[in-house]
Amino acid sequence: MSISGISAADSVISSFKKDKTRQDLQGISSLLGNEAAIDPASMVAPKVPDDDPAKQFTDYMKQTPEQRMQAAWLQRHGLSQDEFNAMSPDAQKKIMDQMRAEMDEEMKQKAEAKSKSPTTDLLV
Repeated sequence: MSISGISAADSVISSFKKDKTRQDLQGISSLLGNEAAIDPASMVAPKVPDDDPAKQFTDYMKQTPEQRMQAAWLQRHGLSQDEFNAMSPDAQKKIMDQMRAEMDEEMKQKAEAKSKSPTTDLLV
């Protein structure tokens, strides 16, 4: 089969699929009655709202671990990312310094707690 024959076959298959979809939609429309006629040309993917949980999850997963830590820290301190971005560079630097200091202190506390906890060796 020549390349032009493949193109023609693809065109026929594509046309058949469109006709089949149109027939399926017309069949559904006739079952529902005239008041619910379905026009395939008017079918559009629904717009996903900004507060959609799936979109929020996807946006969250696109963030780097550093961005997630910063967002969590800001939230614990009653700030949003937009509020942080609206601050002056000096104010942002002070907040970032405070964030680093608190995270350093938290890591030290965890390390101390880990070293104080008794370890148990299990012999099998």
